[in-house]
Amino acid sequence: MKHILRACYLGLGALLFAPALLAQDGSIPRTEYGQPDLQGTYTFRTLTPLNRPPELADKATLTAEEVAEWEKFELRRQNRDLIIDSVGGAGYPPGVISYNNFWYERGTNALGDYRTSLIYDPPNGRRPPLNEAGRLRREARNQMLFESAGPEGRTTVDRCLTGFVAGPPIVPGGYNNNLQIVQTKDSVMILNEMVHSARIIPIADERETKQLLWEGNSVAHWEGDTLVIQTKDFYHDYNEEGISDQAVVTEHITRVNAAYAGV
Repeated sequence: MKHILRACYLGLGALLFAPALLAQDGSIPRTEYGQPDLQGTYTFRTLTPLNRPPELADKATLTAEEVAEWEKFELRRQNRDLIIDSVGGAGYPPGVISYNNFWYERGTNALGDYRTSLIYDPPNGRRPPLNEAGRLRREARNQMLFESAGPEGRTTVDRCLTGFVAGPPIVPGGYNNNLQIVQTKDSVMILNEMVHSARIIPIADERETKQLLWEGNSVAHWEGDTLVIQTKDFYHDYNEEGISDQAVVTEHITRVNAAYAGV
């Protein structure tokens, strides 16, 4: 049996899987402090894309037969061993060109609810476009990368400062889709394999930010058996998502005693 963490953020949903046995009576394991025990090592890899493919328009789910066909197609399309780097080709997937397919762990299956995207809100399953301010930030960032004037001219991922799948929000990528959760009475730590990025999140009502941070400033609280994490105060002049200093990201993490749980 597997246990699952369910993470919902910005209207996005992903499932985190880890091999473990739960109590046979269906109760949620708890820490010595009485909190739901979320601790463990998990994977959030999946073939289900973040954004719904445009050709699927407003089709939120597929049939079992369509999913099986799509998984077969996608595993072949993204197989780096079948791609000639100098040629590329239709649907040429992103990734590290020098890696062969052995190094990727994007997953081999779509989510069990057959959704066509991790994003479920807005209903079209696609991330809303950036506003004018966001587009200008993205353009400035891209220009800085193009000029590559110095270490600051490279991404925080290139400099191993942040991991691009680590969040917030947590978004599956081509590899390193693994994380570890550790709890104390007063805090939660989420360690992502990508760049070994560690988010140490206090459990408190609020948290003052003295300066804007690459990954924002997070604080958490419990709503029943669900851990709710709110992050704000992102360093807006330069971040992977192009979001502003006014952005707020909310994540919900719940341990579910089931082999599968939809979002």
